[in-house]
Amino acid sequence: AMDAHSSTKIESCNLVFSETLSTRLNDPVKSIIIIIMQRLNQNDLTGFLLQMKQENSKQSGWTHLCLPMRFDSNRANKFDPRTKQGEILTNLHTEQSIVDLETNLGTYGSASQLQQTPSPIEGGYLKLEWFNYYSELPNAKYFTWSWDTAIKKGQHNDYSVGTFWAECDNGHYLVDLWRQKVEYPELKNQMQILFENQKSREVLIEDKASGQQLLQDLKRSGKIPIIAMVPGKNMGSSKEERVSLCSPMFESGKVFFPKNKSWCRIVIDELINFPNAMHDDILDTISQYLARRTANRGLRITNLS
Repeated sequence: AMDAHSSTKIESCNLVFSETLSTRLNDPVKSIIIIIMQRLNQNDLTGFLLQMKQENSKQSGWTHLCLPMRFDSNRANKFDPRTKQGEILTNLHTEQSIVDLETNLGTYGSASQLQQTPSPIEGGYLKLEWFNYYSELPNAKYFTWSWDTAIKKGQHNDYSVGTFWAECDNGHYLVDLWRQKVEYPELKNQMQILFENQKSREVLIEDKASGQQLLQDLKRSGKIPIIAMVPGKNMGSSKEERVSLCSPMFESGKVFFPKNKSWCRIVIDELINFPNAMHDDILDTISQYLARRTANRGLRITNLS
């Protein structure tokens, strides 16, 4: 599922199948190929083969059997004995367990992994109606700084951004924001000052070119609890993957923004306009923070069998 939004990996998979695996039949006449998979993207292997079938039905021998988690009368077939709309596929799951899965996966993930009908994410990845706001911060269990760093301050360079988060019983609250274009020495100094003013359990920094020297210097000081976040390991490889994986937390109402902060509008505009926004540095810190919290809670998009 982590590769579902990587066009490079999807194309590689389809190429390996069409040019390598499909030529390995013991008997090209009598042998058959059975593909069992969950849907993750419109262009995944199943989508690729269905498109080929549609374009040239005479040369395609594929039979498509789709068994969605909830019965859909519009896609009924002779292999599925269900007749009631919304009926669950298997008694291994309860209605509540499926509702919980749908909440954790979000609309896009549920459509793909549960209903086997992936659709493109049109417009923004994050919808304005998913955003919650607060006036007073509830009792917080933990605080976290999340940083996206840039080390040049030219007009066309990116911002360095730090977001300060509180994890509460009912979700995650954005408490403060620091956003400027600065050179490396000033960035390092500002991070130390901000940490002293607002202590946190963790300070997350993406382990990339502009952040590696910072990671080394701050770890060497031993005064700040630095966590290096590695793309493809601690979070999605691409920005799109990271946003897609954390979008269920927005959709389920677990992310809150302050009503009374003047910078809140900048944050919201950047989030709802991704991937077409002029900047995405704030979003990078948010998806990084939520990736860390999701991993710690053991919530991941998983393969279902």
